[in-house]
Amino acid sequence: MEKIKKITKGFSGEEKWLVHYEQKQCLYRQFDPQQYTQKKQEFSLLQQLFSTGTQTYEPLEIGPNYMITSFLEGLDAEDTIGTLTATEQYQVGVDASADLRRIHAIKAKENTWASYQKAKYERYRKTYHEREYTYDFMPAVEQFINAHLHLLNGRPTHLQHDDFHLPNLIIHNRHYAGVIDFGRFDWGDPVWDFVKLGLFSREHSIPFCMGLLEGYYDHHLPDDFWTLYTLYAGMLAFSSIIWADNIGQLQTTLPHVERMIQDHHGFQHIIPSWFKSIKF
Repeated sequence: MEKIKKITKGFSGEEKWLVHYEQKQCLYRQFDPQQYTQKKQEFSLLQQLFSTGTQTYEPLEIGPNYMITSFLEGLDAEDTIGTLTATEQYQVGVDASADLRRIHAIKAKENTWASYQKAKYERYRKTYHEREYTYDFMPAVEQFINAHLHLLNGRPTHLQHDDFHLPNLIIHNRHYAGVIDFGRFDWGDPVWDFVKLGLFSREHSIPFCMGLLEGYYDHHLPDDFWTLYTLYAGMLAFSSIIWADNIGQLQTTLPHVERMIQDHHGFQHIIPSWFKSIKF
C-alpha cells in the first residue's frame, strides 16, 4: 500500500490518506484502537448499505486501528454546490434523498429513541445552564422543547447518518456522486437527519434543501414533520453550543445557531423562513 496524499479536512480526529491499494485509489483511515468495536459496526453497516445500492464508498478491509474503503471521485458538495445552477442544486438534493432513504431503511432491533434522546438532551441542557451561558435567543428554544418533548414517544428507531449535510456529500461532473463519513452513525428518528439543513446547508443552497426534502417525501411532507423538525432543531441548538465550546469553535458556530433560530422567528414558527416550494 502506497500513501499518495494526506486528507486534512473534517473533524473526525482520524488520520486519512489517499492510497494505492490493490492497484486502485482508496481511502485509508487510521483511528484509535479503542474505537475498534464501533468501527467494526460502521464497517458492517457500510457493507450492508453498499450492497443495497447506496452511493457510498465500498468497505474493503478493517484492522485494529485502520479501515480501507474505495475512494469516491469528486468534490465536497459544500465547496461545489454554489457553482451549480439552481436546478442542478435541487437535483443533487433529490438524488441524495434516495441514499438517505436507503440509510433509514435499516431498523434497529429495539426502539430506544425516545429514552435515548430525552437523556441526551437533558445532559446538554444541564451543561448549558451550569456554564451560565446568557444567549437571549435560547429561553424560547427551551420553552418550545419542553412543550413538545412528549412527541418523542413512539417515534421509530432507524439507522441515522447523523451528519447528513453538504460537507459529507460528493459532487462529480455537476451531479451527486455519493455520501461519505459514517463515523457518527447513530440510531433514532429519521427526521433527525434533516436538522442540519437548517443549521448549515440552507446557508449554501436552499434549492438543495428543498430537493432533499421533496425528493425524500415525494413532495408530501407528513403532517407532523415540521413540529418534529423544530423540536430537533432546538435540541441541536443546545448540543451545538456545548460541542463547539468544547473544541474551541464557539464563536464560529454561534452565528449558525442564531440564524437557525431566526429562521423560526425565535421559535414562534415551526416552518423555517427558507422553506418554499420550487418548481423547475
